[in-house]
Amino acid sequence: MRAITLAGVTVAVAVHIWAWLPLRSDPVAAPSLSAPQQSEAPTDSPDFQAGAFDVALWRPPAVDRASAEASENRAAPPPPRVTLQLVGMIREGDSLAAALYDPGAGKLVTAREGETVAGHEVTTIDLTGVDLSVGGRAVHLPLNQDRIAKAQAP
Repeated sequence: MRAITLAGVTVAVAVHIWAWLPLRSDPVAAPSLSAPQQSEAPTDSPDFQAGAFDVALWRPPAVDRASAEASENRAAPPPPRVTLQLVGMIREGDSLAAALYDPGAGKLVTAREGETVAGHEVTTIDLTGVDLSVGGRAVHLPLNQDRIAKAQAP
C-alpha cells in the first residue's frame, strides 16, 4: 500500500514540475510603433470595388396569388359574445319592452325595438324572447317560461 501511495505522489510531483516548466519560445521581431508614412498613392485604389457589396443578401419568399387572396379574404373576427341577460318583458300599452341586464355595466336596462344596448341592436321583441343583432349575426334571448309560471302561481 505504501508503494502505491509513493508512486502516486511521485507521478503527481512530476506532472506539476512538467506543467510549470517554461516552454521553448522562438524569438519574435517586435513591430515598429512609429506612425505610418503618407504615401503618394491615389486614394481610389483599383483593388477596392464598392460594387462587390451590392448583393441581395435576403430575398423575401415568393407569395402566390392564391395565398395572397386568401389572406385578404380572411373571415372577419367573430362578433363579441352576447353577455346580456333577458330578465323580463314590460308591456306598455300595445308595445313591449325588454328588461335586459348588462353585466359589463352592472345595469338593468329597458329597451324597445330598434334601440341598441351594449353594442347589440334589439330587432324584435315578443312574449317568447328578444332577438338581437350583433356584428351582422342574429341572436335570440329566450324568456325563461318556467320562471314566469312560478311567478304567476298563487
